[in-house]
Amino acid sequence: NLEGRPDQALTGGYSDVSSDAWHAGGVAWAAENGIASGYGDGQFGPDDSITREQFVVMLWRYAGSPKANSQSLDFTDADRANGYAKEALCWAVEQGILSGYSDGTGPFGRRTRQEVLHDVTFDVRHGEILGLVGESGTGKSTLAKTILGMVKPDRGTVTHYTKRPQMIFQDPYSSLNPFYSVEWTLEEPLRVYGKYNKAERKRRVREMLERVELRPECLGAKPSELSGGQRQRVSIAAALIRRPKFLIADEPVSALDVTIQAQILDLLRSLRRELDLSYLFISHDLNVVYQLCDRVLVMKSGRIVEQGTVDEIFDHPKEDYTKQLLAAAE
Repeated sequence: NLEGRPDQALTGGYSDVSSDAWHAGGVAWAAENGIASGYGDGQFGPDDSITREQFVVMLWRYAGSPKANSQSLDFTDADRANGYAKEALCWAVEQGILSGYSDGTGPFGRRTRQEVLHDVTFDVRHGEILGLVGESGTGKSTLAKTILGMVKPDRGTVTHYTKRPQMIFQDPYSSLNPFYSVEWTLEEPLRVYGKYNKAERKRRVREMLERVELRPECLGAKPSELSGGQRQRVSIAAALIRRPKFLIADEPVSALDVTIQAQILDLLRSLRRELDLSYLFISHDLNVVYQLCDRVLVMKSGRIVEQGTVDEIFDHPKEDYTKQLLAAAE
């Protein structure tokens, strides 16, 4: 669009070549037109006349790679072609062609390793709701991913005394697959697990739907056909369908209005009692934490600066940072 390039459909689509290679093609086109340094919004893609081989070789040529003139490269295999695309993009970064990716923000830019969490030590006790608070960027979500095994810690260990910890995400609309029904969403984990026959899967799905207080009519609905509160109930049901004992709830009510927030919080309390659950509850909203949690961790710059019971943290805070958070919430 910057250079008046028409918005054309992608011949072959993503079933033929991965988005990595399409990105490389877009970057090649941007480089050819002198705007590679502004690339980064992912809006460029190869037009109908550019083949995988052409745009990868084009990018190599602009990056100064000797492979640009090689005649022995096999572009007939999609995986191999995608590998060429990744290599070409890395070449462009190294040669400074793609300055928009040099900060590591692009899909294949060099990423500098940062230490986000520092000496974080705490326990989640059986049956409790442990709150985790702190401003944005303090490492709360990174901590959640580390607990779930999505991020591997450089040092230290995460010890689970329960199986299959699960996550409730902030935005159910983006965390639920928009193409599938509620029934499919809840049944799929059981199908993948492979332990249950079809009748047993259907029974457990209906039981879980009842636990999160949704009507059977919701089974055939897709996320777009549900309200925000209903979608979050589906997300909770999906997290619980394999009966974990530990859930991480990352801002689970922040996207909901006040009335629906209260209903979801009541649901989380009742599920804790009925299913003997423990929660790590991440939130910016200290009022919600005060209502729901038993203990609270206060995180700043990747460190736990204070922890204690709800009454200790809210009535007798010790750290200045905790006092600032409480004052901002008034």
